[in-house]
Amino acid sequence: MNYMRLNNIYSLIKRRCYNPKDKNYKDYGARGITICDAWNNKERVYENHASNTKGWLSFKAWALSNGYTDNLTIDRIDNSKGYSPENCRWVSMKEQSNNRRSCRFIKYNNKTQNLKQWCEELGLSYKRTKDRLDKLHWSVDKAFQTFEDSRRNRAEC
Repeated sequence: MNYMRLNNIYSLIKRRCYNPKDKNYKDYGARGITICDAWNNKERVYENHASNTKGWLSFKAWALSNGYTDNLTIDRIDNSKGYSPENCRWVSMKEQSNNRRSCRFIKYNNKTQNLKQWCEELGLSYKRTKDRLDKLHWSVDKAFQTFEDSRRNRAEC
């Protein structure tokens, strides 16, 4: 267990939420993304250890009891809400990339997931499906259900 990595994650969260000079502040703090009081508690537990605040210890305890491992990243479940035990989880980079604000979420067959996930699940080309939706303005049903065959006419994209 790499506690230095976990401490770094905690420090980066604080910087992007509260430091206007941080390059990511515009996507976090400027949008109102904050850290819950328990994780942001600056009261020191030990006088001689700056990193041992109640906030850090609370975050560390949550992380260790909620699946933290050195190969996972912290992810906010709802990107419009802040960092808190109720809104955070540990996920792989692939899972996290599926939960970005820039992802296009589509409801299809009573299930919602992003376009990349749908393409993966349905065995579709992401670029081709995205073009069908964005450039050709096909419906989701038509874009997802049209047979893909590279030997077919290119007009079917």
